[in-house]
Amino acid sequence: MRASKSTAERLNFLFGVFLCSAVILLPLSVFALRMPSGNDLVFLVLLGAFPTALAYYLWYEAAARVSTLTATLLFATSVVFTFVNSAIFLGTPITPMAAIGAGLIVFAVFLTTRKN
Repeated sequence: MRASKSTAERLNFLFGVFLCSAVILLPLSVFALRMPSGNDLVFLVLLGAFPTALAYYLWYEAAARVSTLTATLLFATSVVFTFVNSAIFLGTPITPMAAIGAGLIVFAVFLTTRKN
């Protein structure tokens, strides 16, 4: 992403990613147990357009402004943030294996960023 010069290039790339995903996944929709209703389609479009596309856009903008190492470390910690948010907001139980995994990720980020 650092090679892209403008926001327009990053938006074009993002549009291409979503378009390819839609083309690849569309044939699989015939195997669905039932066809989505109009209401389902509206919410799928809203979900794809706002939180998903906005998150990807903000991620690409941030990745273009920081070093590759920083972007990679932020990406690795996003797993931990997702784990914590699912426990807080969805009431997902925190299993020992998940806690160990989150701890290992945080420890790896710490080792990578500490001064020699």
